[in-house]
Amino acid sequence: MNKNDLIKLQKIELYGEVYEKTLSVYLDIVEHFIFIGDFKSAKELMSSLGFKKKNSNEYIKTILEKYDDEDSKYLQMIMNKKIKRRILN
Repeated sequence: MNKNDLIKLQKIELYGEVYEKTLSVYLDIVEHFIFIGDFKSAKELMSSLGFKKKNSNEYIKTILEKYDDEDSKYLQMIMNKKIKRRILN
């Protein structure tokens, strides 16, 4: 399930385009939380946005699969400060 699928699930005609753009930005934040391994914050944010637990878990699984490569793992280690900055220079 990708971001656009989730937005379509939550789309209510009364909210319009601004709601859709805002929801997209929040889902980018959720994706960042997932990327850095903060699943609790990701689930809380998705819950507060009104997503069902089933959809949240499916989205998390999709994002994990998206970033399941060596480059992403290395970047996660840098972001989580498991690799010291002086080593990078």
